[in-house]
Amino acid sequence: MSEDTGEKKGRASAQAGRDEAPGGLEPVFPTLEAFVEHVASSLWDRVITDSHRWCDQWWNHPEAVYALTCLWHAWEQTHVSDAEARMRWLLQYSYPLMDRLCSANGPFCRCKPHCVLNGRGHNSHPFNDDEVRGLPTAAMPEGVFGARQ
Repeated sequence: MSEDTGEKKGRASAQAGRDEAPGGLEPVFPTLEAFVEHVASSLWDRVITDSHRWCDQWWNHPEAVYALTCLWHAWEQTHVSDAEARMRWLLQYSYPLMDRLCSANGPFCRCKPHCVLNGRGHNSHPFNDDEVRGLPTAAMPEGVFGARQ
């Protein structure tokens, strides 16, 4: 996949999901990009280091897009709830997820933390040609889970 195609797919994924909020309410944030810009980037104000990573082009990382989309949808459901629901969102969803996303071996592991602030942190070629992309899989033998579908 070319860099341009990957960036376009990432941006399209980041802008997708204009879901309706619970109870038929309009969502507070109409896009994932708006949620990340207004909640994630301000709520998780951290120093970017080798052990705590972030990428200013987070939308170019499919794992991050998926995880942040889930976090956004959960936020949209809980922000209209009581304080206990909002605390559960923070403790059960946001802290563990953001700790994982920003960990040294998370999806931003190949981005350069010292270059994020000047816009050169994203590594658009995260793998060497001889590295496996994604998790390797083998064909599942017939009968492992009953009838294959």
